[in-house]
Amino acid sequence: MGEILQTVTKLRNSTALSSLEFMYDIAGLTAMLAEVNGQFAALDLDNDGLEAVHLISMLDTLPVTYASFLAEAVRRSEWNEKVKSDSSTLANEMVNFQEEEIRRRRKWQKNIGATLLGEKPEEQIMALEVNLQGGEDDWPQVSRQDLEELFEILRAENSQSQIVSDISKIISDLSNPTRQQSRRAKAFKAGSIHEAALGKSALLMRGDDDLLKNLQDEKVKVENKLKTAESRVRRLEDLLHRQTQVSRTSTGNVFQVPNNPSPDAQNTANPLTSPRHNDDSRRSSISSRRFSSNRGEEEKAFQQKLLSLETELIAERERASGLEKEVAAKDTSTSELNKRDFMEERKSLEDEIKRLKARLEELEDEMDRYLGSRENEKSDVDDRVHILQEELDRLRKDTAAETLKAQGQVDFLRNDAKLQRETNETLERQMQSLREEKKELMSRTIKAESAAEDQLKALQDMHLQLSPKLRMPQEFTALSGSLTNKSLNLVSELENTKRGYNLAKSQRDDAETTISELRAELAEYKEKYSIQVKESQNLRENLSSEKAKFSALEAELADERLQLSTLRTKIADGETGSEALRSRLEEEEQKVTSLSEDLAGKLSRIGSLEEEKRSHKEKHQFAQERFDRLNNRFDSRTSRAKDLTQRVYSQNDKLVRLLERLSYSVTKENGSMIIQKLPKPDRSINGNDSSDPGNKIKRSISGSTTMKAMIDSGDLDLLYWMHNDDPEAEAEKYDSFINSIGSFDVDSFCEVIAKRVRDMEFTIKKYSRDARSYREKSHRAQKEAHEKIAFKNFKRR
Repeated sequence: MGEILQTVTKLRNSTALSSLEFMYDIAGLTAMLAEVNGQFAALDLDNDGLEAVHLISMLDTLPVTYASFLAEAVRRSEWNEKVKSDSSTLANEMVNFQEEEIRRRRKWQKNIGATLLGEKPEEQIMALEVNLQGGEDDWPQVSRQDLEELFEILRAENSQSQIVSDISKIISDLSNPTRQQSRRAKAFKAGSIHEAALGKSALLMRGDDDLLKNLQDEKVKVENKLKTAESRVRRLEDLLHRQTQVSRTSTGNVFQVPNNPSPDAQNTANPLTSPRHNDDSRRSSISSRRFSSNRGEEEKAFQQKLLSLETELIAERERASGLEKEVAAKDTSTSELNKRDFMEERKSLEDEIKRLKARLEELEDEMDRYLGSRENEKSDVDDRVHILQEELDRLRKDTAAETLKAQGQVDFLRNDAKLQRETNETLERQMQSLREEKKELMSRTIKAESAAEDQLKALQDMHLQLSPKLRMPQEFTALSGSLTNKSLNLVSELENTKRGYNLAKSQRDDAETTISELRAELAEYKEKYSIQVKESQNLRENLSSEKAKFSALEAELADERLQLSTLRTKIADGETGSEALRSRLEEEEQKVTSLSEDLAGKLSRIGSLEEEKRSHKEKHQFAQERFDRLNNRFDSRTSRAKDLTQRVYSQNDKLVRLLERLSYSVTKENGSMIIQKLPKPDRSINGNDSSDPGNKIKRSISGSTTMKAMIDSGDLDLLYWMHNDDPEAEAEKYDSFINSIGSFDVDSFCEVIAKRVRDMEFTIKKYSRDARSYREKSHRAQKEAHEKIAFKNFKRR
């Protein structure tokens, strides 16, 4: 008993420790769930999101629902077949009964009814017509094999899942009989047919394989009980036969000591009997000795038979006490609740045993009174013995029934304890699954938060690069909308820049053509001017020579005039030779007039040359002014083209870096731009932090296939394509610059940015839905855990 108490104490202590650990775990889980619920409080979904979550949650139960529909289709098809077969069987049997009744009536009419009724024809006999109502439903034709195939497929995928166990339960429930079938199957009670359990109708029992199987099982059980009863009857008959043999031998040896052991010896051979049993047996032995001394041989045989019955009763009592001890030993190993129930049951059994003992004492007193009265006859004694034997058999049956009842109670308590242990194990497994689910939920929540933070940080970096002077929105939707607008503005600005660049390019081409024309015209003017300068120099030389000639002519004219005047004076003085002098004078005058005419022509020629020189000088000055204006305009357009080139370069560089910061690689193949998403191991090379200079260095050296936004010195020289004196070199550098920068695909960039924003919005919505579903699951699991804990505490109380 002490070992049992120690075992029970150890078991109680271990149970208390395990329950305390469970309570600690539950308290920690509750605290963690409160924190998670606080974090999930901000993640709200609209009605569409909730409907989507409910729709997704229904997918978990879809295999079980499909299996349940298959089982329902199997049940309905079997029910239809069963109704059809039973209705046809019922109709055939009723037709047979009708024909038999018709033959019986004809026979009675022929033999007896004709005396009064004459040859009256038989009226229509009452018959039964079976009509099936209800059309064929639209359920598919499904067999049990289809359900088994579905179960095998799911078990091959995951044999330990809850879905497989649920489908297995559905299949097992498919084979269970209905309530009426079970009631009809258990129609035998205590060896007789129980009409109430048999049911009101036994028509549907024909052709039911499941019901036949249940009936066969019940038949086997009844046969086993019958064999047990027959063996007990045979043992009793054998014992009675032995007692009769002993009585026969005692009639031949009346004065000899009987060989049968006395009740005292039997009691000493049974050390397990109680003191009350010993007193009863001692009193019986005393009465038997008194009876043997006063009665004859027949009474002695009756006494021996009675003693044998008493020994059997003592053996039954010993069995009852053994059962009591076994129940007490099993009671100590169960919980306090089961112990109280079992103690109450044991008290009821003890009360029943006391009642049986009181009944036995009454029987013994009655036997004593019977033995004390010598006026009864032998026939009455035999009847009394028969009655007592029947009473003893009834007591044995009652004792066996009580024993079976106690055994059933013990089995029930065992099953209850086993169920309690299974419930505890189930709770432990559920707690473990809740812990694992909580860990997974926490990890997924952390991942979702980190992913959301990374996405938000990337968007903030993008916003900081695109518009560093504007205030950054804090909400994700406003930030994504602002970035979308900024990207669209960038794209439109880039397109406007390209259009301005193309316009400046066309204007530059026009200016270049105009400048080339002006240069050609200027060269022509320069050539003409040089020719005219040479001509003016020649004219000046001619003029100087003419002036020298003119001065010489003037001097000569002065001499001639002087001579003329002298001649005139001489003529006036009357010198001779006037004719010769006149002729000479006329010649000189002609010569003077010719020289005067030549001088006037030369003077007019000099005036015209000076006028032509003045006009050429004015043209040269006008051409020089126009050349200066065109040169200034060309320089301004060159500076504008340089500014546009640098701005286009910087815009392309920013857009390429933006794509790289968004984990995209930009490659250039065959003059076209290819944008690809980098794998996760290569994303850490690019980085998302714009404030870290190391990330810029890494980004600048990341990959040989990435577009290097014209960082090399050769590409930088292309930015100054307009600073070339050689037109061919300038055109070549310009074409190279256009080829290097014109491969940027604006449409692909817009598609990538729009897709990335949509993906980020979808990811955030998905994480919000997941968080909402996990929060609901955690609430549901917490509620179930609280309910189970409350139920467990209630059962312990």
